[in-house]
Amino acid sequence: MRIRTYIALSALLIVGFFTSAQHSQLVEIQEAEIKRNAPVWRKSFGVFQSEKSNFDILHQHLELDLVPGVRFISGRVKTSFQALSDIERIAFDLDISLKIHGVWMASSGDSCNFGQSSRDFFIDLPRSYLTGEVDSIWVSYSGIPPNAGALAFGGFNSRQVLGSPMLWTLSQPYASFTWWPGKSDLRDKIDSLDIVVRIPGAMQSAAPGILIADSLLSDGRRLQHWKHRYPIANYLVSITVSEYAEVRDSVLLGNGNYLPLVHYDLPNLIDASAWEVTKPLMQLYDSLFGTYPFSTEKYGHVRFGRGGGMEHQTMSSMGSSDPQLIAHELAHQWFGNLVTCASWQDLWLNEGFATYLTGLYFEYLRTEEEWLDYKCAQIEAVIKEPGGSVFASEFDTARAQDLFDLRLRYIKAGHVVHQLRILLGDALFYHGIRQYLADYAYGFATTDDFIRSMENATGISLEIFAKQWIYASGHPSFQLQWFQDEDKMLQIKLSQQAQASDIELFAFPLPIQIIGTNGFRIDTIVLVDALEHSLQFDIGFEVERIVIDPECNWITGRNWVSKLDKDSSELKLIKIIPNPSSGKVKLRLLNEGESVSMMQIYAPDGRLIEEKLIENQSFTILEREFIVSGVYLVRWFSADFDVVERVIINQSK
Repeated sequence: MRIRTYIALSALLIVGFFTSAQHSQLVEIQEAEIKRNAPVWRKSFGVFQSEKSNFDILHQHLELDLVPGVRFISGRVKTSFQALSDIERIAFDLDISLKIHGVWMASSGDSCNFGQSSRDFFIDLPRSYLTGEVDSIWVSYSGIPPNAGALAFGGFNSRQVLGSPMLWTLSQPYASFTWWPGKSDLRDKIDSLDIVVRIPGAMQSAAPGILIADSLLSDGRRLQHWKHRYPIANYLVSITVSEYAEVRDSVLLGNGNYLPLVHYDLPNLIDASAWEVTKPLMQLYDSLFGTYPFSTEKYGHVRFGRGGGMEHQTMSSMGSSDPQLIAHELAHQWFGNLVTCASWQDLWLNEGFATYLTGLYFEYLRTEEEWLDYKCAQIEAVIKEPGGSVFASEFDTARAQDLFDLRLRYIKAGHVVHQLRILLGDALFYHGIRQYLADYAYGFATTDDFIRSMENATGISLEIFAKQWIYASGHPSFQLQWFQDEDKMLQIKLSQQAQASDIELFAFPLPIQIIGTNGFRIDTIVLVDALEHSLQFDIGFEVERIVIDPECNWITGRNWVSKLDKDSSELKLIKIIPNPSSGKVKLRLLNEGESVSMMQIYAPDGRLIEEKLIENQSFTILEREFIVSGVYLVRWFSADFDVVERVIINQSK
């Protein structure tokens, strides 16, 4: 029998954590997707910043000559632009190792003077352009695309992969400058795009949009023209070429139209069944978050020469056909491509949602047990290290390993999305998310934009939620002690400590499950609004155990729950004098059963800093000195009891 109650309490605690094969597999996928060891240049890299901000890119037309297996690129790019102010000069990002052969206006043919720095170049326009004027300009260039130092996975790649020559690009976050002239600016999407490639005759290319031309040239090369008529962020532009075999399919969307699906794989790996999960996933996301954003074109996958994947618009680059990877990259078509993070500090809006939608694969298409296992494993992965916020700091954007942090920007961010769903309920959550996607469709959004859109859609303030779970670091930790007397009166003592956090209290509704010896269960929703609380109520049956957050819906860690043999108001197994203290304290530890016991001390950041075994002593006094201010935890436990007390150290006293 299950009973649901709602109790307003002040603090809470404990979660059972699980590991799983699914989580291990997800971690491998997400780690592979991170651009490890790649330096992340900030939005302002290059020297001609004002010249890159004074115009809006309307359209780009790339014409490229490419040979897989050969690290060389030549071609030309036409950029249609609109002046945002009165201008005489514009600039683009392009590495100086790529030689510019000429720059000229598409409308008049007039040549333009230009000058390069290490990573960008300026163009002196042949005349002054007034605000709002539109024109187009060609840039012809060639060269060996640079490795860009430690940019291990980004930019331009051309080598043998599994015995086949392969060429692929990966520009996230700023590596497009290594292979074509554009603007690495998250605030300026390219309104539409054409990519024309000339490649060896036996090769096949894959790119955003739809293939509108495919022909053999007189010199034996193949010309293919990809047309994309949706706004696209610079880092989502890509081209991949190899000896691909093709699998074509389609999926029925909620709007009644069939969406073409196309998958390109190496001939020795081609397997149509490997991509079948794309169809139910597409229909799931389409039903929950609105019509697939690029429904008049296509969606597809192309194998490229690295692990993990990259959510290139309408054509995800894939290292495998793992279902979780397919789910993650498809999710990005809504979260990252339809609505793109407005700055790299807001990266969690891309990666957190894609990670959460990977979890929805387990909730909707797998089993209830796998869904629970996924959630619990995500929490376990978050709490294994202290600190860290979902929102990236300015410092985090300086290095890829900090920006693309698996634990924070993927896993924790994904579970924070789930917590928002729990807080709002399914109806408001999905309504709010669809409104957010509609508000910023084909554009950019900041974290504040997201919060504001959700608040407007649901009518619920999310200020506290955002402060605690998005902007603040760390997570809460809880201890629970309970005692039940002969009249079935249940007494609970609850307290919270923030682990490695810059806030003292996490306030939120936390589930507690009380399980009786007769199989009865009471599920309560506890409104956490204080650090400590004592509660007494008539439970009506003998309690066997208490479980906090049994469905792993909230990020909490280092929690303890223990049953006391006596009323906790009369029993004090740990006494700390003085508390608070400026540093020195005495710990008085009571063990009435004289069993072997253990004393542990945890630092404010959650680290275990001392562990002491005490044998057959009913009463122990220990003196300790703490030199760093903060809230420490003293845990005192044996086979008969398990209690935790807080020690507050204030060095300013």
